[in-house]
Amino acid sequence: MVITKDRKIRYRRNELQAARRRKVGIFVLLAKNLTGEGMAELLVSAMPAMTRFAFLNAVPFIAAITRDGKITRLDRKAGA
Repeated sequence: MVITKDRKIRYRRNELQAARRRKVGIFVLLAKNLTGEGMAELLVSAMPAMTRFAFLNAVPFIAAITRDGKITRLDRKAGA
């Protein structure tokens, strides 16, 4: 699993190809203007939802983590 703040990662061909090759799921933190502590708190609270999402979705995938901890798929489901 990869966690990033790079909102544009889903448009970068090289990074998407690397995720496919390595069979990883990518979570993108969409909340802006959070301190390091705020990001940590958000990730800790979102971890159960991230785990469920990763369990239910085949890799590779790209999903967003919103400020309220919701997980939303950003890429196409088949063949991402």
